[in-house]
Amino acid sequence: MSPSSTARVMILARQTLLRQGLRRALTSAGFQVVADVADGPAGVRHAAHLRPDVILPDPGGVAGPEPSLLVALLCAAPHSRVIALTDGPGAAPGRDPVCLPKTADLRTLAALIRGDSLPEDPPAPPPPTGTAPALGEGDRALLTLLAYGLSNRQIAAHLHVSEKTVRNRLTQTFARLRVHNRTQAAVYALRAGIAHL
Repeated sequence: MSPSSTARVMILARQTLLRQGLRRALTSAGFQVVADVADGPAGVRHAAHLRPDVILPDPGGVAGPEPSLLVALLCAAPHSRVIALTDGPGAAPGRDPVCLPKTADLRTLAALIRGDSLPEDPPAPPPPTGTAPALGEGDRALLTLLAYGLSNRQIAAHLHVSEKTVRNRLTQTFARLRVHNRTQAAVYALRAGIAHL
């Protein structure tokens, strides 16, 4: 997408008011909204078919495990940029997917859609290579289950360990991968060839 072009945006959120509000705001800002979808699987199908420049999902407001939804979107439309609306603090531009709190204003969202860098952007971690040599088989199994959207309790049951052990191992693995949340770890697992959908 060149700076002079109009970004094609797809909105994915369960709440009708949120979808309608984003559509009006983005249209008034000069962007082309190619679809607004309420259902996760339908959103993935639309992403694959429409191939928008930017996908704007509200993962917390769509049914299904959050990491799996975002990974599925990235797989369905690998050339689309994903800007996930979150309830947490702080934008994380430069990471994949980009996370933007719902408290952000339209100016910040528009800048991210255009690909502009923000003054407060943290440096982006290096992209994963095809292998993850620092990870053992246990870590790979952990990341695979996480990428499939399993909760800590479900992961613990699969690996026959306690939830506390899962939490500790996730914290250690996140630090080694230089990621900050489950979604980024799931995307890393997919792109590094650790997990496959």
